[in-house]
Amino acid sequence: MMQYYKLTLTTLSPVHIGSGDTYTRLDYAYDSEHEKVYIMDPYKLFCGLQKHKCLERLQKSLDKDTDITMTKYLKDCGISPLEYRDWAAYSYDISNIDMNSKRITPKKSNMNIASFVKDAYGLPYLPGSSLKGAIRTAFAYGEICKDTNKWNNIRSMIESEVPKSPKNKSYLRKLNRPKLYGQHKKACMV
Repeated sequence: MMQYYKLTLTTLSPVHIGSGDTYTRLDYAYDSEHEKVYIMDPYKLFCGLQKHKCLERLQKSLDKDTDITMTKYLKDCGISPLEYRDWAAYSYDISNIDMNSKRITPKKSNMNIASFVKDAYGLPYLPGSSLKGAIRTAFAYGEICKDTNKWNNIRSMIESEVPKSPKNKSYLRKLNRPKLYGQHKKACMV
């Protein structure tokens, strides 16, 4: 008989498992006051812009300003976040993101946002294959920390099997990175 277990996972770092979709500067609006990003539902956005008589203006704005963002456009049309939030398919609370980071700059509202993988109900989820890979990596890391000689032997076996060609050079270079694990044994945890 198969047994089922309920687990609660606590991540030690941010987790992102992308769906492959990307939202551009015209797909979302950033509400700086409430620190939320609204991913727009195209149909609701279309209806809302039509109601405000801003739809034709959008095309003209896109022709004139190639850097226009949905955030800026909605503000220029006098549409408040209280109204356009109803046009969103969903939203992200970004109050816990370091806005001074050079990598994450929604204040500029012109970056692309990589979409998280979602279930049939539109809710984010972690696929079992991703969990399996994370657990496998944690166990491998633990083994490397316990015995760096074992890793060196495995690396040598891989290097001897992979033909030496310029195409494989970068791959072989990556194999040398785990040497650092031996220098940071205190950081090793499993």
